[in-house]
Amino acid sequence: MIINLIVEKPLGAGWGSQGWVHSDMLQVAASVGIIPGIIIIIAPLFLLFRLYRIYLTASINDKTVFFVCCGLLIFVIISMVLNGNILKVQSGAPLFVLWAISDGYLSSYKQVESSKLSR
Repeated sequence: MIINLIVEKPLGAGWGSQGWVHSDMLQVAASVGIIPGIIIIIAPLFLLFRLYRIYLTASINDKTVFFVCCGLLIFVIISMVLNGNILKVQSGAPLFVLWAISDGYLSSYKQVESSKLSR
């Protein structure tokens, strides 16, 4: 069982050593270690929380983009927890692209906002 493998080898057993696991979080934890497995699920949750906090205070013109980014991250989180997407490049890579789009928008928004404040 995959949980036993994670407990026996908390630093990971190597990519592909356990075959195809139906949860990306478990796949990463079994392959490269428990800490990256935890990070792979906490990082998008943390980003979702940051996006939602800014969504609450954003102007009406920016709320739509933040709402879409939050929806994309919810999709990414659900897909990573419930589906085996990392070994399927055709479905796993787009998840990381959606995650990167959300993070990139947040970064650019913060830069624009900080430049507005410095004027």
